[in-house]
Amino acid sequence: MATTNVLFIDDEINIVRACKRALRRSGYTVFTTTSHEEALQLAREHEFSVVVSDQRMPVMEGTELLELIRVIQPAAVRIILTGYADISAAIDAINRGAVNRFLTKPWEDEQLCTTIDHAVGQYNLIEQNRRLHVLAECQNEQLKMLNEGLEQRVADRTKDVTELSSRLEDTLKGALDVLGRLMEISSATVGNHSRRVADLSAKIGRQMNLSDDDLLQVEVAGLLHDIGKLTLPGQILRKDMSCLSSEEVKTLRSHTVAGETIVRAIPYLDEAARFVRHHHERFNGSGYPDSVSGTSIPLGARIVAVADAFDKQLNDRTDFSDRTVSDVVLSIRDRASTWFDPAVVNALDEAVGQSNSEALDLERFLELNSNDLVPGMQLADDVLSDSGAMLLKSGSDLTAQLIHRLQSFQSATLRSGVRVHRNAQSADAEKPELEMV
Repeated sequence: MATTNVLFIDDEINIVRACKRALRRSGYTVFTTTSHEEALQLAREHEFSVVVSDQRMPVMEGTELLELIRVIQPAAVRIILTGYADISAAIDAINRGAVNRFLTKPWEDEQLCTTIDHAVGQYNLIEQNRRLHVLAECQNEQLKMLNEGLEQRVADRTKDVTELSSRLEDTLKGALDVLGRLMEISSATVGNHSRRVADLSAKIGRQMNLSDDDLLQVEVAGLLHDIGKLTLPGQILRKDMSCLSSEEVKTLRSHTVAGETIVRAIPYLDEAARFVRHHHERFNGSGYPDSVSGTSIPLGARIVAVADAFDKQLNDRTDFSDRTVSDVVLSIRDRASTWFDPAVVNALDEAVGQSNSEALDLERFLELNSNDLVPGMQLADDVLSDSGAMLLKSGSDLTAQLIHRLQSFQSATLRSGVRVHRNAQSADAEKPELEMV
């Protein structure tokens, strides 16, 4: 597990010794110094999660010293030790961003330990968010890593998160929020789909009388079941399944393993990670990635599989005015015992009940592959090339000629899928079959 380093700076040797004593059972590696010069040198040589400095230092004030340390280690959480007479200066430093918080002298050891724990948690969350943003920006590199052993490489690059007692829930919520935002940035439609799958998975889980802890794992898995697709190249995601080569299908299906790796990096989400890995397994053993069958598939994965298929049938691809909730449930029930667990399908039927389309939050816009476009659809957004050049303006009514033009760009130059209004589509389009995507 990665070492957590904490630096204390005070010109009084008794103070730094007292700080080190107070944190002797924390598990942190504590550095101390009475010199601002040595403090700056330590900041150049070591990575610190938290830096604590006294305000009244002989050569420079603590706020000035922490500003210099911020230049060296911008991510480190900076805390100022101050007497009551200097609180206004500390608040001013917080407003300027020089420090993150302050402690007053004298302090209680419990108060000091709690403040340091919270600061370490803040640092870990910032670092985790940074790594996730890097992951989203380097999709092509991630594909190369998949070919070399994605699971191990991602695990190697994921720092262990220090267990936090009092702040673990906040850390978990923050991490999930970041992942959800990354998915929405990648595609609003994908993000909305994941949100609905999470909600429906939780409803099915309640029908099956899952515990609160199990419900949380299932809901998280529903939210993040497609997170692994962020590691895949956009041109594969935009292609119709029928147009993919065998190698591209293999790459696409790797998103379940990639997703498991990403989710497993978050503490206490091991079960959710398992569900993400197995949400494309089939009840008869014909799914992927491990071809497990029946109750050998984790229950949470069986629930997410049904919720995922239900939402895709109701919302994805093309809008079918005659396709009701009951139609979709019946379509899924047709595959009970082959693709889906019959008990989960029964729970789905109970969960949706008499729900209408509005209650189930139908997507107002659809993000489609160009091969799924039909004349009569209306663009909801501008269509841009990878270079940012506008190909078609928002509000344009699609004709056969315009669709053909978009299809000629699809393979290489379209920045993303094509978003259309849901209520402006051809009634002649064929209903899709359930796909193992």
